[in-house]
Amino acid sequence: MNSEWSLEVYLRLFRGREDHFAEQGQDGYHPVHRAFDEFYLRQHLDGDATYGLYVLNRSSCCHFLCIDVDIPKSQIAGVNIADRLGKYGYLRGKLQAVLETLHLKLGVPPESMLLEETGGRGYHVWIFFTDPLDGKVAVRFGQVIKKCLDFDVEFFPKQGSLADEHSLGNLIKLPLGLHRKYGSHSVFFSLREASPSLIDGLKANLEHLASIVPLDPRSIARTVEAFGPLAPAPDYTPPELQNAGAPRPQFEGDPTTLLTRCDALRNLRAKAERGEPFTRSEAFHFANAMLSVPRGVDCIHETLRLCFGRTYDRARTQEEIEKIVPLHPTSCSALVALTICPDYCKESVRIRNEDPLAPNT
Repeated sequence: MNSEWSLEVYLRLFRGREDHFAEQGQDGYHPVHRAFDEFYLRQHLDGDATYGLYVLNRSSCCHFLCIDVDIPKSQIAGVNIADRLGKYGYLRGKLQAVLETLHLKLGVPPESMLLEETGGRGYHVWIFFTDPLDGKVAVRFGQVIKKCLDFDVEFFPKQGSLADEHSLGNLIKLPLGLHRKYGSHSVFFSLREASPSLIDGLKANLEHLASIVPLDPRSIARTVEAFGPLAPAPDYTPPELQNAGAPRPQFEGDPTTLLTRCDALRNLRAKAERGEPFTRSEAFHFANAMLSVPRGVDCIHETLRLCFGRTYDRARTQEEIEKIVPLHPTSCSALVALTICPDYCKESVRIRNEDPLAPNT
């Protein structure tokens, strides 16, 4: 199976709002007014950015639902999140109860469930559909699941319909990306003899998606109908969108000023002047920073022309620049974590990026 086909499978399964997706920043998620496509997916899989989907489309339907089985925040202090086996031991009973409920009580076949270790506090159980499912039916199915369990789980979608065409609804982080809070990539897994078998490597994780069998959404509707009347679902109001429609933050000065002050960008520029090609990650982060200064676009084109030489394609580069424009500039902490930057240039910058109690972090 080639990688291009695997990306197509990913994009076919994980479909949300058609004209928006969400970007995780230092202060939460921000809406991006673009369709999520292969360009953004590659950044997500490479760990250069972390994205999420708004679950309902513009018709208030969904292509998937997800059950989130997490360690409660009030109990997280006693659990080592990095110890994946230990985390499974803590959540095994709840995860098994969810899977048995889906299969034995609600008729969802195991081959239609995608299990994800989120890299955070727990697990996601994904179910996909061959055609869009009405959001109200999805929410009622979530009520049925919760009615069958003696503990609480988080269910997506949280609302059955959008208030208007401008509403985006709730979102969920896409799998196989980097969990920014815990610094760990999510992975898919299967259960063998009641223990998790984590899938190793990005290629194998992507190939695993081909084994998932989407459900006919009518089967979910029949299950909901069979359970009879349910109490009205509680109203859900999504959190206020952060910086929705806000302009890209701008740095002071011009490209020369930024190249002089920032070690990471200065080092990348020197690499380009030596005629050494950037990695995909380096090219993305260089452009994502330089777009926040006047005349940054010209600097990006000039720098990429230097490092790619004869293979440089101005038209294609401009297309990708336009996709990066609505994103937020790469943070210093991300540049350091990716080793694009050797270290923080100032202690004040390190504190601002690493200390969750520092102002404006």
